[in-house]
Amino acid sequence: MFSKLKQWDKTKWQKTLLVLVVLLFSLVLILRLDMDALQAFIRRHENISTLLFLLAYTALGFTPIPSEPVTYLSLSLKGVFPAILLMTLGNTLAALLQYIIAGNLADLADFESHKAKLPRWLRSLPVQSPVFLLAARAIPGLGPKFVSTMSGVYSVPLPRYLWTALLSNTLGGVFIVLTMNGILTLLK
Repeated sequence: MFSKLKQWDKTKWQKTLLVLVVLLFSLVLILRLDMDALQAFIRRHENISTLLFLLAYTALGFTPIPSEPVTYLSLSLKGVFPAILLMTLGNTLAALLQYIIAGNLADLADFESHKAKLPRWLRSLPVQSPVFLLAARAIPGLGPKFVSTMSGVYSVPLPRYLWTALLSNTLGGVFIVLTMNGILTLLK
């Protein structure tokens, strides 16, 4: 295993480390922000706030922390359609980064040589199937993270992975934002 680590391309190490550092920095920054100050900033700086929302969704995509508070904030400050768009793009960006990191880690661990040792049910998952990618991503909680990781590890073609992630994230965004908007409307 360690000989494989030494042989691993130096640029892959650098890319993986850079992505992890940026995500960790973003998460720490998000957790330390004052919400009132953040709302005021968002109202004053529309363009920068869009980037902040995307970064928040992306960072939260790597944690078990739900992104609903970010969705509520974007819905409250920007409206229904922008909230759906931000949630879809942010979660798709997070999914893409998870896919890339998992693929790089699979290369690092030489996954293909160890695949035969996996339990049969795990070896035979239809990870390449769009139906599997969509259905597994619909499982609340860890479904999207599982699909992103498995897709990277099993080298699902990027175009197939992206369209299934985008479709699933769009449907999820529409459902969550409209449900949240309906609840907020009832509470007014």
